[in-house]
Amino acid sequence: MSEIKLFIGPPLSGKTDALIEELSKVDPFEYIFIGSQGEFVKFAGNLAAQKIGAINRSAFKTIDQFAVYNVKKAKNIIFADKALKLSILTSVIEEMTSRNLDLPKEIQNEAKIVKHRSTVEKLLSLIDDIKTYMKEEEFKSADTMRDLFIVDVMDKMKAAFEKYHLFDSYDAYKMIADREIEISGKYLFIDGFYDFTPIVSEFFKTVISRFDKVFITATEGEIFQKGTSTILNTLEGFKYEKIHTKFKGSEIARGLFFGSGNGLKIYEFEKATDEIEWVAGDVKQMLMDGKQLGDFEIVVKSENNDYIKKLQDKFEEYSISTSYLGHKRMLQNTVIQQLMLPLRVVTGGYPQDLLISLVMAGFAGVHSEFDLIYDLAHLRRGPLRLSHSGRLKNWMERLDSFEKYLSKKAVLLSNEREDLIDKSALEEVKRIEKLVVLAKDTVKNLFDFLKDFEKASKISAYSEIFEGMINKLTTSKKMSTDDLNAIAEFRTLIFEMENIFNFMGIKEMDNSEYRYYIEMQIKDETYTPEEKADAVRISDLLTSRFNHVPIKIFVDFTDGNYPSFQPNYFYNSVEEEKHFGTNRMMKRLLDDRLDLYTATSHAGEVYMTMPISTQEGVRILPSLYLSELESNFNILKERGPLLPPMSVQESIITYAKSSQSGVVNKEFEHEYGLDLFKRRKVILEDEENLDFCDGLAKKPVSFYKFSTYDQCPMRYFFSYVMEIPQTIKYDLDLDSLELGTVYHNVLRKLISEIGREGLRRLNTELRSKIAETVKAELEKVSFFEMAIFEINLLKLTDTIFNYLCKVELNEDFDLKKRSNIKDYKIYMENKEGQPFVPYKFELGFGMKNSEIDSDINGIKFVGRIDRVDLCNSGVMIVDYKSKNAGDKQQLALYSMIYEKAFDQPVLRAVFSTIENAEVKNVMNREKILEIEDELISGVNSFLESSKSGEFTPKACKDTCRICDFNETCFVRWPDGTFKCPK
Repeated sequence: MSEIKLFIGPPLSGKTDALIEELSKVDPFEYIFIGSQGEFVKFAGNLAAQKIGAINRSAFKTIDQFAVYNVKKAKNIIFADKALKLSILTSVIEEMTSRNLDLPKEIQNEAKIVKHRSTVEKLLSLIDDIKTYMKEEEFKSADTMRDLFIVDVMDKMKAAFEKYHLFDSYDAYKMIADREIEISGKYLFIDGFYDFTPIVSEFFKTVISRFDKVFITATEGEIFQKGTSTILNTLEGFKYEKIHTKFKGSEIARGLFFGSGNGLKIYEFEKATDEIEWVAGDVKQMLMDGKQLGDFEIVVKSENNDYIKKLQDKFEEYSISTSYLGHKRMLQNTVIQQLMLPLRVVTGGYPQDLLISLVMAGFAGVHSEFDLIYDLAHLRRGPLRLSHSGRLKNWMERLDSFEKYLSKKAVLLSNEREDLIDKSALEEVKRIEKLVVLAKDTVKNLFDFLKDFEKASKISAYSEIFEGMINKLTTSKKMSTDDLNAIAEFRTLIFEMENIFNFMGIKEMDNSEYRYYIEMQIKDETYTPEEKADAVRISDLLTSRFNHVPIKIFVDFTDGNYPSFQPNYFYNSVEEEKHFGTNRMMKRLLDDRLDLYTATSHAGEVYMTMPISTQEGVRILPSLYLSELESNFNILKERGPLLPPMSVQESIITYAKSSQSGVVNKEFEHEYGLDLFKRRKVILEDEENLDFCDGLAKKPVSFYKFSTYDQCPMRYFFSYVMEIPQTIKYDLDLDSLELGTVYHNVLRKLISEIGREGLRRLNTELRSKIAETVKAELEKVSFFEMAIFEINLLKLTDTIFNYLCKVELNEDFDLKKRSNIKDYKIYMENKEGQPFVPYKFELGFGMKNSEIDSDINGIKFVGRIDRVDLCNSGVMIVDYKSKNAGDKQQLALYSMIYEKAFDQPVLRAVFSTIENAEVKNVMNREKILEIEDELISGVNSFLESSKSGEFTPKACKDTCRICDFNETCFVRWPDGTFKCPK
């Protein structure tokens, strides 16, 4: 007779510790540890290793692993995992719907209803529940046609298992329970179970009887009572020693399981964006107060990938690294979506939007401007569904038609009067003609690639195609660890499917049926994302159950997330209770609640946050558990607090953001010495911030900073004192800095390395040279996906081509007439024209390695002169602008710097606008000297005012409308307009 010790007590009473203490006393190769599931076994193994040191890891198994291992060792049969069971069940359903079986019509109709892959999976789940929670043959007394259908399906599944010599976990439990498998051993440890199902109870009765000593745990408490009774019933007939353990948990755990707890706070926020903002800000504040990254865990119940992404993005804004420890659905990964794309295309009628996605993913070779031709040639038009040959013919005919149109267009442009010929348009037509030729090759490559899936019939062929696609993707671009993990799981799934079909004797399958099976298998498949070491952990609830950290924050604590479970697709709760003898819905609710309480109890401090409405203002109900938690901890949910102030500057940002409607918080203003709305200005009076402003004033002055202050001191305050990062908008355009960088670098390379005459000699090759140069520079500053990258490449190439032709290479001007382009090219002295020739480029001053003295009247300046052109009598300063001319004072400053450094007279200074292809604000030497005193006076005033910490806004509608900080600045009226002060 087995010697049994039962450790029983409330949760967190050290039952697992007690088991490990007993385990430490025995030979590591003479015990078996059986846990409820993988995460708990991993937790228990790690705990044992910490307490004991060396342990026998292979002896720690889940109940499934233990049962399956022993059956496979004893019998020559094959274990059917979920993938294999789904395949067999699908075949059974297919047989019942498509073959002439002698079945009642009603049953055949039921089979047709559940034929969809998602329903087949739900049916498998129901069958597993029937086998797990009901006794043998109990379901046979069917009352309805649906019952008869399910009985018939189970009979056919059983027959298929016998045919292929298969077994599943339930069969393993049953064989061991019926003593078909011989089990024996010295020491058995059973832990981590809250209840035993009927078959698990029978299984353990047999297993316990076959070991010399058994150590088992059970949990006491109101919510555990029913589950624990199933464990105690299993031990009936055995003599066992009962050892009571006492509660050792935290105040959080006390409140959860006994009431009167401490350490829990519940906050509600108006919207999810407010909730996410607070969570990231609160973690940032606690980190600044001395907490470590490993002290936190953010628990996300929702499977909403967008919510997790927004949470991670917000943490990134606060410079906090995050690591998601839950499981991601495989189909959420972009690379897996790309791998599935060709099969979707082939079986979906070759839809245009998916075909262009394949081109952009690189499956048809490299054609950087195919999307342009796709739009211009109207490839997006035509029938939504066509065959492989039909769509190929349709696209080639459209490309042929477009090519003929371009040919006619070129002839038309060439036949115009010579003085009216639009050479640039003609060149563009010829360029696009070449792109169409490339597009035809791309289309042929694309449909050749898809031909493999079109013709595939052998199961092994599908595996080979996917393997080739994986190799192509992984070698053509750099993959993240996250992508590689997803690909590894996908590759395993593909070859497991092939093995399953080979096992079942299925060697061939058409592509539609193959897609049906693979999408059914992949639908709920997950992979483990990359885990970062130094990061705040974001976990799903199931992962969090065995994570012990000081602080946990449960976000989105709303109904639908807490609780969340899938209802039975086939039976309502009344029918479930009738069949299973228990209310399965209540059981699922209890399991969900235990998951939450277990995860929550493993923290010393817990926050639960929830939005009360959607972004559109629709109300959201809180979690069903809310009232119980409020009662257990004697608290009420609170309105979410403001973002904790991390500095005076950040506090002002928060206040400005929350006060855009004009509502004044006098307490806040008094605390920080501000009077933002009365006087509409900021005066920093504390020593720390004044020192900071004084330090800024001592730095070399850039004209851009001076100009920013001159336009609006408040904008300068936001930019350089508070250093607010501007919002990056991911759209079709580059921002002003990126755009300016590309323009400057491209023009510098073209004009300095090739020169004006060299550019003229390029003739028709000029555009391709520009495109090559632009592409190299654009790759340095942009992060666009390929289609958007190519749009910008084309746009910038056109802009610079236009600028060079109209400004730099333009010689079509009259020397006798005054014009900006003439003044840009020629310096007239004594009726003799001296050409300006590009001489110096990107001339930096006031910088680290710059040799140019930038000190003017005791003020040190910093900046860069874009270009200096030289003639016999002196030089011209050229400053590039993207679109509009700048402030003339900038040209005056650069002229002063240059003259002092090189002792050459500046005869002229101009702005050269690239997008408008114009020369603006041409200033001669007299005008430059006239502005210099005004400039120095303005800069001195700027330095004195900024040092004083006083920043008075200059608000008016036009400038405020385009300001980067118009949503942060408090100079805002309720109607959304901006008005200049009187």
